[in-house]
Amino acid sequence: MDYRVHSGEFVLQLDQRVYADKYDAIFDVIEKASSTPVSQFGEKKIDYILSELETVGNLYQSGLIEKRMAYDMFSYDFEKAYCNMDIRSYIEKERKDDKSPIKFFEGFEALAKIFMRMDNYTCADVNNI
Repeated sequence: MDYRVHSGEFVLQLDQRVYADKYDAIFDVIEKASSTPVSQFGEKKIDYILSELETVGNLYQSGLIEKRMAYDMFSYDFEKAYCNMDIRSYIEKERKDDKSPIKFFEGFEALAKIFMRMDNYTCADVNNI
């Protein structure tokens, strides 16, 4: 089977996991960059969303999903989540006492930065979309 077929299957499966209906409200808040804090949804939901985005980032870094497929499916939400101050604060808090060489949500951040470079965006640009 062609590599791109597997990549496409991964992306579609991840899309279903990341965008499960029960997480619509949190993505709405992230996407709108509103004054509503993401933290109102609780750490468990924030951690779940970031863990799913982390999985996408890790699969991309491992070469298991293609850049274009990942970009087309996830770039907007990666950029919006990366630039959300509540999300950034949560990541900092999780890393504060972590001594491991691989930091929490490193794959998520790396892929968000790749997408932002592709779009030639800063967080100021992303927050005005």
